[in-house]
Order: sequence, then C-alpha cells, then structure tokens
Amino acid sequence: MVGNTTLDGLRPPEEYEEEMNYESIILEFVKKKGCSYPAEIMRELGISKDTVYLKLFKLVKEDWLMKHNLYGTFMVPSWLKPRLQELWDDGKKGDSIRHMSWYTLPGVKDTRGDDILETDKQHKKDITKIDGEMNTKRGVEPTEEQKEAMKEESD
Repeated sequence: MVGNTTLDGLRPPEEYEEEMNYESIILEFVKKKGCSYPAEIMRELGISKDTVYLKLFKLVKEDWLMKHNLYGTFMVPSWLKPRLQELWDDGKKGDSIRHMSWYTLPGVKDTRGDDILETDKQHKKDITKIDGEMNTKRGVEPTEEQKEAMKEESD
C-alpha cells in the first residue's frame, strides 16, 4: 500500500520558498561582489535557475538591481574591472564575459570614460614635457605650454 506521498519535484517553486526571502539574499550577494551574473548566483547560493531568474527580474523591475548587457562593447566597464582576475581564473574570457547578463546595484556608475579622459590628459602633459626638453636640447626656445609642463613635473 502506497502512503499519501507528494511528488515534491512537481510543486511550484513558491511553495518551497515561502519562508526564505531570496530577494534580500540575492541583493546582499550582488552588493558583496559588486556585480554578478545569474549562473554565479545559482552556484554560490544554491538557488534554482527558475527562482534566480524570477527574483532577478523582480529586483530589476523594482529598481533594486540594474541589468547590464555588454554585448558589442570592447572596453571593460569600471564596475567589472575588480572582478576580471577572478573571472579569468575561472576560465571566463572575452566573449563569454561579454555575453553574460550582469547585475549591479542601481547607483553604480561606469567611470571608464572619465578614466580614459584622465589618461589622455596625462599623456598629453607627458608628451608636451618631452617636446619641451627636446627643444631645449636642440637649442630651440620651448613654447609656453612646454615650459609650464616642464615646471609642473619638476615641482
């Protein structure tokens, strides 16, 4: 005689998760990591695929998280840079990183444009200084801009 058993595998996920607040668990995980992708959330937290996607969709819709797609980009966003070594160590490179859906907190800004601008400004200063030094060595009077760059570097 078969007892009154339920087929647990056929119950909807909501019945399992009534007592757990998966939204806050996922939110804390993303906050701790800085950015994350669904497969990592599933692996690290042990939450089922359906539940993770359902909760991520809900968190994005309610503006608790922000979804990023990197497809078509060639520069690494500033919020992803701290995680690159870890991703490379896991064997994820290039297109595999680019084709993932990434989730961050909503206030995260991508400062890669600012970083590039700052690098370009420093590069221009360095070139101007070198040009000024070369002009001095050749016996040519450096321009005012070159003099200023040489003075700043010596300070």
